[in-house]
Amino acid sequence: MKSSGENKREIDVIIEAGIYRQLYEHLIRYKTDLENEGEYEARIFQCNDCTKEQIKTLLINSGSSGVLMVGDLPVAWFRNVFDTASGMIEYVYPDDLYYMDLNGEWGGEMSALPWWKEAPVTCFTIHQGDVNPEIIFGRLVSPTQDKEVELLTNYFRKNHNYRTGNFVLPFRSLNYLQNDGLEGWECVEAIGRIFPVMETVDLPITSKADYLSRWTKGYENLLVSSHAGGKTQYFPDGVVFFYEVRDRKPAFNFYTLHGCAIANYTEDDCIGVWYVFQNSNYGLAANGTTKISCVYDSEVFYNALAESKNIGEAFKLQYTGRAWDRWCFGGFTSLGDPTLKILPHENKVNLVFLPLVRR
Repeated sequence: MKSSGENKREIDVIIEAGIYRQLYEHLIRYKTDLENEGEYEARIFQCNDCTKEQIKTLLINSGSSGVLMVGDLPVAWFRNVFDTASGMIEYVYPDDLYYMDLNGEWGGEMSALPWWKEAPVTCFTIHQGDVNPEIIFGRLVSPTQDKEVELLTNYFRKNHNYRTGNFVLPFRSLNYLQNDGLEGWECVEAIGRIFPVMETVDLPITSKADYLSRWTKGYENLLVSSHAGGKTQYFPDGVVFFYEVRDRKPAFNFYTLHGCAIANYTEDDCIGVWYVFQNSNYGLAANGTTKISCVYDSEVFYNALAESKNIGEAFKLQYTGRAWDRWCFGGFTSLGDPTLKILPHENKVNLVFLPLVRR
């Protein structure tokens, strides 16, 4: 339902300056879509070699409700050292909470080397005070720089089509629980508050072959719990590689990805990024983590969606009260447009489901 617009909120869209002209018409259409829906007004800013500190200052001073970051923009890094039964473990990872938390204290900057990088990065080691997020957040980033404009252009195209009801998938969820230690079952009940039809697949049925076979069937939502790496997901009978997502184009719109570093957008060809930014009609948003961890308390996220919160609001609620726990929540991020909502199809028009076309 369209809002009256009386309580319209603002969202800052910050885009890499080098791709602004190529995406201009799509940004304007996105801005118009938001205005037509009546809930948000978008303010567009270009980032021309700006720093993460400059972006943070903008967000603090703008008074907006959230931010959508588009393109290859500055990354905030964090370093943790955890004392485990196996000894001291160092994690260095991208931390988008930096852009969501506007009044916490960030410090202790030092140089550290992420294992997948060739050069050290400057990272925070201290985060204290009020560590909870104040604004909603989403990141649009290409999984490969050589197709950045093409994939981001396609993302804005399918975003517009979803908002205007010109392309939606069957209103159901696939819950694929390969690893029952990653809190998958805890959110299945909450998912059921949104989707009247669910398919839940658990051990010992789960396998790569079975998982891939479901990609062509079409689901609005996917919850998948599996061991993972930046470019891969692991199943008993094999590994799902990023290029299988890129080439097969799984037919899902919204994702909760449980698995280590599955949303590490700083690694080329990150599999979680490919799920959202595949060059097809599918893929709108995904929650995951950039570090060796999981996604916890997803039932909070889905319960919020069931109450008509948008992706960003639900993600923010999932983080609130838990951001201090960096073992579990460090590196938690949201890929895609945070202002999107998952709405029953009776609120849309022109319901269609096109068979998967590989191209």
